[in-house]
Amino acid sequence: DLVGEVDTAALRTAIAAKAKELQERAAIEGLAREAENLRSAGRYDEALRSLDAALRQHPGAQPLTSARARIENERQEALRRQARDRALAEISAMPDAVQQAANEAVVSGLVLRSEAIAAEYPSEKPFKQAAQAVKKAAKRRRTELVRGTSAAPAGFSPQQMALAGGIAAL
Repeated sequence: DLVGEVDTAALRTAIAAKAKELQERAAIEGLAREAENLRSAGRYDEALRSLDAALRQHPGAQPLTSARARIENERQEALRRQARDRALAEISAMPDAVQQAANEAVVSGLVLRSEAIAAEYPSEKPFKQAAQAVKKAAKRRRTELVRGTSAAPAGFSPQQMALAGGIAAL
């Protein structure tokens, strides 16, 4: 060894290790960003598959595990919103279905289904209102069924039917 010469092997090793750590961190952050972009596009399942693959390459990487948990929670929330929207659309269409019901059994089935849907969302006013509208329609339809009258044909209001009846009497 020369006098005054410093052994830099340990320093080079430390620098190489730090460079490798920074590269891995950049790769992990890139994978997390990729999953986030998929999530932003509403592609939750793809984002989760991407994160699962990334976690196999980088087990336990905190940015990846955090992103996976967050995206899974958002996916579940999106599924709940979709289910709620479908349920609201279904119950909102029921008064018309009741008015077209062929018999009491169909009317009763629609009323029971509307009550079941409303019970799934007890604190939401639109569901309560829709269930009430179904009951009101059911009451009208039951009266029609007992009297032997039927609902107006599809596309015609009761007022249009009354007018048509008046014209026919002329």
